[in-house]
Amino acid sequence: MIDSESTSSIIVAKTTTKSSVVAEAPSKVMLSSTPFGGKYKIKCTSKTGAISFSDEISWHHWSTAVGLRVFWGCSQVNDKIKFTEGGKYVYKQNGVSFFVDFEGLNYDVEKLEIVPVEEYPMLGTNVTFNTTVLRPYGTNLFYEPIPFEMLKTFETKPQLIVEVDGLPAVCHNLTCDFTYIKNVGEVTSFTFTETTKELVIEGTDLPKNISEIATIEFAQSFCTVDKAAVLSGTSITCKLDRNPTCGLWTPTLITNLGKVLNAAALKGQSIQC
Repeated sequence: MIDSESTSSIIVAKTTTKSSVVAEAPSKVMLSSTPFGGKYKIKCTSKTGAISFSDEISWHHWSTAVGLRVFWGCSQVNDKIKFTEGGKYVYKQNGVSFFVDFEGLNYDVEKLEIVPVEEYPMLGTNVTFNTTVLRPYGTNLFYEPIPFEMLKTFETKPQLIVEVDGLPAVCHNLTCDFTYIKNVGEVTSFTFTETTKELVIEGTDLPKNISEIATIEFAQSFCTVDKAAVLSGTSITCKLDRNPTCGLWTPTLITNLGKVLNAAALKGQSIQC
């Protein structure tokens, strides 16, 4: 056994009856570096000067984990900052580098700072922190979303302002044309046969094509028109989809242009329970 810290060479010399071993100590002993470790935080400064910090970040975390911890801690930039691997170091044990992109901010962002965590200081040989601005804030124009009521286009027809849950919305295919068409037609009479569940509606200016009918309802049941039926414009025959509900009822005819009104003199038909 050779009792030594390290050796640079071992020479074995053979003689006639014995062998001798010569161990030469190296001229310079190379000791191992301190393993890389510890935790750090990223300091963020808002447009108003407010300072916040990310959650603790371990030395081995990849860009996705780093971005998530900044998202949690730096509320002023949490959805406008993107972290990607810098690629400077092949192994995390040698160093860590990231690219940071700010997307959707129309002001010059303060440079991020790396702050050590006192409870878990960074370990290693000559550990340094460095942040560099690779692409400064430019002069390109950036516009925040413009409210719809501030945008105007030339149109020849009246336009609708569409809202969903109180918020401005976009019309389908950006077509917001509105043309009021007065519904015509009137239901003057009807008959309903309980045994066959057949409903016959009569009136004036009724739909002449099945495609013009949206729904027909009577006694809380929808009524279906036979696809092969030929409409005359004065009469529509349909069959209830299910048994009618008892009570006093009149039919409700809805076309593509809206509801067809019933005549004032139209009386309801009683359905027995």
